[in-house]
Amino acid sequence: MKYAVVTRSDGLGTRLCAMVNAIDVAQRLGLGFKFSWPSSTYSDADSHAIKHASLLFSDRFVRDHFDPDLDPRRYIKVLDTPITKKLIAKVEESKDGFLIDHWSKQVQIDSAPGVPRRDLAAAFEKIEFSKRLTRVIEAAKFLAYRTVQ
Repeated sequence: MKYAVVTRSDGLGTRLCAMVNAIDVAQRLGLGFKFSWPSSTYSDADSHAIKHASLLFSDRFVRDHFDPDLDPRRYIKVLDTPITKKLIAKVEESKDGFLIDHWSKQVQIDSAPGVPRRDLAAAFEKIEFSKRLTRVIEAAKFLAYRTVQ
């Protein structure tokens, strides 16, 4: 099976945005999804505290998608460029998939255009967070909803 993978080692927000993009690409191209969760490249643990994947994501999500041994060289890196039919053919011939490093907006795919808001929101919903983080997210949604009302 071919995969859309993410292996970023920077801050949590950038990692999650790239993860959402990788899940979105996987869905649109019919690929599997995997991620690694390297130690942070930042030394400032106060503002860039990155915990192990098992503390942030559900046991099932980690079991199904986490691969600490992902080798980025086996994938075609996607950063700020669309996935073209030529890149898709290259993956089909020899590579294991796409390494999604793009985080600032939806990855464009020439043969599979997306509807950014709906697709990215659906991709985010596929991430299974730990129980503790899920409670935090639900509390934030509740507060955001109350603020809008």
